[in-house]
Amino acid sequence: MPAVFVSLKAVPCTPSGKIDRNALPDPMNSRPDLDVEYVQARTPVEKQLSSICGKALSIDSIGIHDNFFDLGGHSLSAIKIASEVIEKFDLNIPTSSLTRSPEWQPSWSIA
Repeated sequence: MPAVFVSLKAVPCTPSGKIDRNALPDPMNSRPDLDVEYVQARTPVEKQLSSICGKALSIDSIGIHDNFFDLGGHSLSAIKIASEVIEKFDLNIPTSSLTRSPEWQPSWSIA
């Protein structure tokens, strides 16, 4: 299943009637349409975590209640995120914490 769907009013076509793939929008940096409402990061820690996750998942805006897997997360992106969190916050979190609790909420207890 694709990680991202993009709604279009019309599919761009070439003069010959084929899909003009070069004219399609780039969906990769867009937040997918999720069942959960987007809630923007509010605190400095939430903002840093959102930025870290966004960089690892190549998504511009991540809400604090967004599900890691619904955003296209997988084991390699979990390792990238854990590595960045370890570096930025000088602490260690197990990568498995992302797979057990895929909502990246600041309940990771970074103090």
